[in-house]
Amino acid sequence: MNTPLRVGVAGAGNVGTHLARRLAELGDRVILTGVWSRRPERVRPFLDASVPVTDQPEALMPADIILLAVPDRVIGQVSEIFRPYEVLTAHTSGATPKEALRTERKGLFYPLQSFRKEKPEMNWEDIPVFIDAVRPSDLELLRRLALLTGGEVIPVTPEMQPGLHAAAVYANNFTNALLAASRRIMETQGWDFRLLLPLIRETVARLEEFPPEAVQTGPAVRGDEPTVQTHLSWLKDRNLHDEAALYEAVTRYIIRRLKK
Repeated sequence: MNTPLRVGVAGAGNVGTHLARRLAELGDRVILTGVWSRRPERVRPFLDASVPVTDQPEALMPADIILLAVPDRVIGQVSEIFRPYEVLTAHTSGATPKEALRTERKGLFYPLQSFRKEKPEMNWEDIPVFIDAVRPSDLELLRRLALLTGGEVIPVTPEMQPGLHAAAVYANNFTNALLAASRRIMETQGWDFRLLLPLIRETVARLEEFPPEAVQTGPAVRGDEPTVQTHLSWLKDRNLHDEAALYEAVTRYIIRRLKK
């Protein structure tokens, strides 16, 4: 039987809080050495009483792994705190390479999901974790931890990481922005955005079986230029110019992709 991994979480935002919750669930397989937050009172309500929360980062030691779930701009600065301990530090940012860490033993532990601390339940079995490390032994350590958290474990190189994060931005951030546009359009008519939720659910459900290209529908796919122009005129007449520009850009994208 493997010795339990000792893991500390530095940072108590959305990602750090969910990581701490998950690690605390792993019983004797992982020892959560603590969660560091500059404002412990803010994270305490979101964690079980058994999870140690501290405002002293050194209190996370001793540990085998320190997970840095902090804003990208301070990853390097926070990692320096742990340099004297020669511990493996791994950050959780999809946008930042592991080289931003200022420790000798450095890595990436990137759960590909959008987290909110206010939503306590997450199905970790469905969340892929992308990992990277300088040392092969540290990569194995991160692989072991990722397997314990539950999802598929995928090594990623610094060259691949920007593309991975860009794809995630399309899938999550841009999709949400499009939904925000549809909500604004609905509200100009006095309609509740929730009327679109069955359509949204069906659109996403199809992706369990088919690639997005195979289930693309709408006037751009049909080559229905009159409908496209009607939509654009309607949007512009109501001063929804940002939404009209977005409509045109996405329509052009769909048409170009159909030609390839």
